[in-house]
Amino acid sequence: MKTTFFTAIFCVLVCLPFDSVADFFYDSKEITDCKQKHKNPMDYTLCLDAAFVQVERQLMTWETNVEIKLEEISKEKSGDSIRLYKSAQRYFNKHVKATCQWQYLAMLPDMTSAVIMSKECQIYMTKDRIKKLQEMSEMKF
Repeated sequence: MKTTFFTAIFCVLVCLPFDSVADFFYDSKEITDCKQKHKNPMDYTLCLDAAFVQVERQLMTWETNVEIKLEEISKEKSGDSIRLYKSAQRYFNKHVKATCQWQYLAMLPDMTSAVIMSKECQIYMTKDRIKKLQEMSEMKF
């Protein structure tokens, strides 16, 4: 079972062209839109900055939504769900920073690629977190 999984991942990473691999890992409307609109690296990074601001706002909305639901639950039941949820938010922020930072460092000394990789990473990970929060928001506690 593990061998099949690792073979599939290996094939994705090795058999596909780099652009396909990048699209596989960074399938984001915001990133795709920026790539299509801006061919100049500086314009592209500015577009990614603007996209990240929008994605970050969406994240804050979904974090607040889940927090409100947990506050309602805590009124009915005793528990540490809100405290643990807020702790998870802090850990998520640290995780994003560390993950995107090592990708940035791996791309050096090509500063342009490093900056782009880091910004794409932040957008991708934030979008993934939003998706998870949306799923949690739909759960009945």
